Amino acid sequence: VVKVVLSWGEQPNPGYGLSIDRIEFTKDNEAKIYYQKHYPHPDRMYPQVIVTPTAETFVSSDYEISIHAVR
Repeated sequence: VVKVVLSWGEQPNPGYGLSIDRIEFTKDNEAKIYYQKHYPHPDRMYPQVIVTPTAETFVSSDYEISIHAVR
């Protein structure tokens, strides 16, 4: 089993987020991990604190892993 951790880097407030949308397993032993970025809601107030949005999942080590953004 392999732990996959995605990180967006430092962001200026907790309104930013990162999530794993789905994982597709192909016949070619590839695990395609699709992620999505979440931005702060424009009508909300957030504390000014540095955060590092992350998302993680586990995949069998039998698969070749690729990362894709959801469009």
